[in-house]
Amino acid sequence: MVAMWHNHRYHRQSLYHQYRPSPSSVTSALVEFQVPRKSSKHVRGVLSLSNASSTCGSMKELMQLHAQAIKLGLSEDRSVVSQILFFCAISDAGSLHYATLLFYSLHQHLLDSFLWNTMIRAHAKSDAPQSALHLFDEMLSQGSVPPDKFTFPFLLKACARLQALHEGEQLHSHVFKSGLAFDLVVRNALINVYAQIGMLESARRVFDRNPQRDSVSWNSLIGGYLKHGHLEEAGRLFSQMPHEKTLFSWNIMISGYAKSGQPELAKSLLRQLPSEFSNTNSPISLTCLISLYVEAGEVEAARRVFDSMGEKDIVCWSCMISGYVRSGNYMEALRLFKEMQQVEENVKPDKVLLVSIVSACAHLGALEQGKWLHAFIRKKLPSASREGEISCALIDMYSKCGSIKDAVEVFHEMVTKDIMAWNSILCGLGINGYGNDVGMYFSEMLKSGIMPDRITFVGILGACSHAGLVDDGQRYFQLMKTYGIEPDIKHYGCMIDLLGRAGLVSEAEALVQTMHMRPNVEIWGALLGACRKHGNVPIAERAARNLIELDPEHSACHVLLSNVYAAAGQWDNARNVRLKMKAKGVKRVPGCSLIESKGNVYEFVVGDVSHPRAGEIYSMLQEMIERLKLANHVLDTSQVLFDVGDDEREVALGYHSEKLALALGLIDTCPKDQIRIVKNLRVCGDCHSTMKLVSRIYEREIILRDRNRFHHFKEGSCSCMDYW
Repeated sequence: MVAMWHNHRYHRQSLYHQYRPSPSSVTSALVEFQVPRKSSKHVRGVLSLSNASSTCGSMKELMQLHAQAIKLGLSEDRSVVSQILFFCAISDAGSLHYATLLFYSLHQHLLDSFLWNTMIRAHAKSDAPQSALHLFDEMLSQGSVPPDKFTFPFLLKACARLQALHEGEQLHSHVFKSGLAFDLVVRNALINVYAQIGMLESARRVFDRNPQRDSVSWNSLIGGYLKHGHLEEAGRLFSQMPHEKTLFSWNIMISGYAKSGQPELAKSLLRQLPSEFSNTNSPISLTCLISLYVEAGEVEAARRVFDSMGEKDIVCWSCMISGYVRSGNYMEALRLFKEMQQVEENVKPDKVLLVSIVSACAHLGALEQGKWLHAFIRKKLPSASREGEISCALIDMYSKCGSIKDAVEVFHEMVTKDIMAWNSILCGLGINGYGNDVGMYFSEMLKSGIMPDRITFVGILGACSHAGLVDDGQRYFQLMKTYGIEPDIKHYGCMIDLLGRAGLVSEAEALVQTMHMRPNVEIWGALLGACRKHGNVPIAERAARNLIELDPEHSACHVLLSNVYAAAGQWDNARNVRLKMKAKGVKRVPGCSLIESKGNVYEFVVGDVSHPRAGEIYSMLQEMIERLKLANHVLDTSQVLFDVGDDEREVALGYHSEKLALALGLIDTCPKDQIRIVKNLRVCGDCHSTMKLVSRIYEREIILRDRNRFHHFKEGSCSCMDYW
């Protein structure tokens, strides 16, 4: 049992060697703190478990107290050491890295079950939960402190996060050997790990053999059935629950239905919610009710409950803001976050809320607000800004705002880089056109011992597609099998896009025909898009026929096919496609562009006059047109795929949403500032050439993110090298 982890696929390096202590490994970090000498009684008073987290607001304050404890000779006092370690490992303001250094610097006689469990708990919740399992291995190797009933629940949670069935089963065996087989908390943790991994029969056996059950037992099993698509069995268990159902139980069911793609079942169950939950004024109950509405997709109903509340805690704010982000209402999420900052000065945002709001900035391309958030996170949660989900969200945000330099900086500042971090930077580099850098980072990832997963290759293949690296893309596509990864629909989509962009449309169609799964809407859409770019009418017709069969109301399909016909001069065919589209009631997704200016995000559609400064915007637009003509720019009227006169085509092109956003950027930003625009559709050729010329004429750097990729315009050229 002692060496049970060593052969697992994670190839764990000993934490002891990673954090090998030197005689001054911890104290050297404390040299800078010249604090006034205080009595040992004072230090013990300050470092109490009940008030350490409130007394120490940061690691700097904690390290000052730690330095004082060492000066007073309290470094061997177990109670003082325990309190310091607990703060570092568990507190949001702590540092797991520092806690681990401190833990391995302690003499073995100081290590008791509380210290081991504290470290296992912290690592199980961290971004590297496998390290909790390795700590358990070391705990067994030393043999001086046996695991207890508090040890196993944390370890089993780590297994659930890692989907580590083998380790979970071995821990189950050790539970029996430790005489804890009938401890309710441990058995509930066993039910949960089997249920989350998908071993539902094993979870059910533990559940059925449990002489004592509580709501956690039932909720864990029901949650497992829901997660793995066994909705009927989950509903049956829910109806059989002998205990009075809590609001949390209702939340699991409604959330499970919503996440399983059954919003109607979620809404139906929400209507059955007992009145004592929906009518109560308890803040906890109302927050859960908001969560239920959000899960069911009823965001407006959630907002009504939210507005009816008096005092709101961080969980309530987080739930409502996250709901807006999940529903795609990013601007409302930002507005609500600003409101929270104004009216709730004492509410400290948690990691969940910050990840959600950073994600909103990413979708909107709101770099200014994203940078402000980054500074805010560094101030409020300094340790969290360099590790975990928040760092990955920041990398994603900077990448999607076109500031890849900042994304790379966040990546290199991270204390521990797991697969999620590497995937974030690889995808960010890819969408910004740094295809060659992606290969370099991939090599570094492998050298660091991190094995690639499916998402890794989606990012790499996407990068090859944007950079036109056909040979590299094909090589990486074959390399997947070396790591035991079978290509899925997303990988095929990247390859078809790669071949199609490069003009290898026939090869792309051939690849579709060799796929071992049925092509979906994205596959046929990628092939149709390639036909649009390269004017291949026969393959376009075949791709469109298959796409419409899968999704008769797919508006982009009809538009693309119509554009293929129009570009080929087949106006009758183009007109017929649009007439069929109108007859079926298929509505085209309108193009819109977003621009951030002075902390606000503005949205434009074609010919938009809703902005308060519309007059100035159109004046600037006219000035742009005149200066472009002086630079010998000729409108690319072939981009207007209608059988109309040249004058009408020029009008249609002149008022595209991205040009209106650009005009606002020119009048509302400083001459040295970058202009950043986000468009929901692919930028047209004329707008692309306009952006290039404007960047030279006005000496402005313009960053445009369209549906496919980033375009960095500077001094009359674009980072895409006209390959998009």
